Amino acid sequence: MNAPAASSGKAGSKHHSSGHPSWSTSRFFRALALALVAGLVTCLVTALLVFNRNRPDLVYDSVDYDVQVLDNGDLRISQTLTVTMNSREDDNGDERPWRELYQRYQIKPDRLTGISDVSVTDLTNGSTYRQADPPKDPDNLDQVPDWDKTMAGTWYMGTVSDAGLESYNPGDAGQGSACGDQGNQCQVELGWNIPQTAKDSGRRFRIDMTFHGVTTAHPDVAEFQWEPVGDTNQIPVEHVSANVKLPKQIGTKKDKDAKAWLHFAGRGSYEVVDDSRVRFSADRIEPGQHLDLVVLFDAGRISSVVRTDSQPARDRIVQQERQQYERWHTEQTRRARIGLLTGVVALLAAIALIAVMLWQAFRTYGDSQYQGDIIYYRQPPDLSPAVAAVINDVMLTRETPTGRQLSATILSLASKRAIALIPVKYKDRTNSGEGPVTKVMRSLLKGKQQSMEVVINPVCSQDRASLALSYSEEACLAMLEGASDIMGAEDKRFDLYEMVALFSSTEAGPGKVYMEAFDKAIKYETNDADLLAYRHGLGVLAFLAVLLAAFILLAGFLPGTVLVRAPLAVLLVAVAAFSMRYGCSQVLSRNGQPMAGQVSGLRRYLLDFSDFSHRGVEDLVLWDRYLVYATAFGISDRVVTQLAQASPELTDSEWLNDNARGSLLYCTFLPYSQNVPVASSVSGPKTLAANSMLGQGGMVDLGTQLTQGLEQIGGLIGQASGNSSGSGIGGFGSGGGSFGGSGGGSGGGSFGGR
Repeated sequence: MNAPAASSGKAGSKHHSSGHPSWSTSRFFRALALALVAGLVTCLVTALLVFNRNRPDLVYDSVDYDVQVLDNGDLRISQTLTVTMNSREDDNGDERPWRELYQRYQIKPDRLTGISDVSVTDLTNGSTYRQADPPKDPDNLDQVPDWDKTMAGTWYMGTVSDAGLESYNPGDAGQGSACGDQGNQCQVELGWNIPQTAKDSGRRFRIDMTFHGVTTAHPDVAEFQWEPVGDTNQIPVEHVSANVKLPKQIGTKKDKDAKAWLHFAGRGSYEVVDDSRVRFSADRIEPGQHLDLVVLFDAGRISSVVRTDSQPARDRIVQQERQQYERWHTEQTRRARIGLLTGVVALLAAIALIAVMLWQAFRTYGDSQYQGDIIYYRQPPDLSPAVAAVINDVMLTRETPTGRQLSATILSLASKRAIALIPVKYKDRTNSGEGPVTKVMRSLLKGKQQSMEVVINPVCSQDRASLALSYSEEACLAMLEGASDIMGAEDKRFDLYEMVALFSSTEAGPGKVYMEAFDKAIKYETNDADLLAYRHGLGVLAFLAVLLAAFILLAGFLPGTVLVRAPLAVLLVAVAAFSMRYGCSQVLSRNGQPMAGQVSGLRRYLLDFSDFSHRGVEDLVLWDRYLVYATAFGISDRVVTQLAQASPELTDSEWLNDNARGSLLYCTFLPYSQNVPVASSVSGPKTLAANSMLGQGGMVDLGTQLTQGLEQIGGLIGQASGNSSGSGIGGFGSGGGSFGGSGGGSGGGSFGGR
């Protein structure tokens, strides 16, 4: 038969390069869709990182301080705070209401000697709380009966000890420390009892108190370090502001003006106003961070200060603060430079990765395609059917199912007369050996009308060399012979369905061994001919891209917030997904290109066969091989349909008996010519028959039928191998930004609730 072809001979065909076919529209849009999905998933992960942080039970939304430094150096403090209490649960999962809020402060002889003049006001409802004794068992407030009547609306102060809370007697500037049996240092708790509530937001309170023994007087200056929030605090504070008023200025000399510094490692600022006030603010004080204000002013502004020091301190304190500032600034500069440099490197690496991944994707896809000038090829390729299936699917950039390779190889054995395939009605089988068919096998075979018998011809044992079998065909024949022996078949004749059922239901047995041998034979043939090359760079680059995206999202020292860095991470992941979907890890080698021309040319010829003016099935041996390779390419159903339309004689049983007996054409078209109904396609994982239906009768598409049935065995290889498809810095001393100086000032405040 003749067909138009740019080259229709065999190995001697010329193969001129026709460029590098690196573009496929359908493949591009499929890869683009996967990239969009990957980008969306990355966006969702980013959203979880940003918005799904563990919500704290208690939050100080804002704390506003109004502080007056008294003439004796004590601090009269008035704080207005806004609190959010979120719903919470106890250890049993039951709702746990809020009943009490508290603040704790550190009493130390060199920082804070006592707290007095306490008052608590609920600004939400305007009520003033009254003083009460501290709770005896603060961890079990739910045991107190009638809480709202007996305890709500009261406040208390107590020293914190291992036994709980003990009564605290407020001290003043002249009493020294008031820690009782704990000596001169202790922690005191100021708490106030609220009406129990499951949750509340925007609740406002005003706490007034006096801190005693805060200021130290030197000959030249007075100084104090106040710490409203200490590093032991575990409650997040969203915003803090303060207005600290100094004693009236009696008259200061040059360079004796007030100075202040704000120690906070986050975003904060301060300023000294008119030499008589210090204002500062800070945002987002996280648990474990401290906020300290250091102030010094002329000693002549105060009198009767309890704590004094005979040594001048102004220059020493200024120098200490400058050193702390410079150390912190140097460290921040170093971190900023590292972060910026790392960010630039990450950006350049991301750009390079994106460019290389896209280049590799298009390049490897082009390398997987035939680049010669063969259009049609009318001869069977110089490859075994199983290897031809591999080359075909490399060009189609898909994995080759083992079942299709096995089906094509079985048909190849039949075309070489090593075996015979006989379509029979399942219920009429009487001569074949049943073998050890289990309940699972019988269930698999139940209801089947059309079956396929395999007969191993004597030539396999008498003159095997004359068959000229490839390694994969030899492995397949060994499998069939082994199945015949296992099933106890008479005259080397057995039912193919029973073999499929036997091998599919055996978790670790001969089926797996035979399939592994078949797979190894295919790989040996492919590697021995040096038909394929491997491009592992795609996977490596995609892996590096995902790692870099994770680093960009999670590395907190990089410039910008997570939301600012997220677009680059999303782009990296999306391009990685695109490159993996568009590119190919398995491509054609230099030796594989001529074979790919034969495979693609024959595939195109078989699909376009009905368009040719000169066509027919005069060469039955050639058409037997065509059906073999059509099965290997996964197009046997379309080829059989075209052949039936192009050659009406195939529907004549007499013609088949006279001209095609013993061929694959005979097995395929005899049921149709006799109007014998066959099994139709049935969905499900154990489907064993799927045939094209024409008119009232049907033709047995052996390729499709075998492929669908033998996929059951192909899955064993994957199981055996473990694989499956499938703060700005401002001025110094008079205002500017906060810096991470020392903590440990007067108060060391920490907050909590019960």
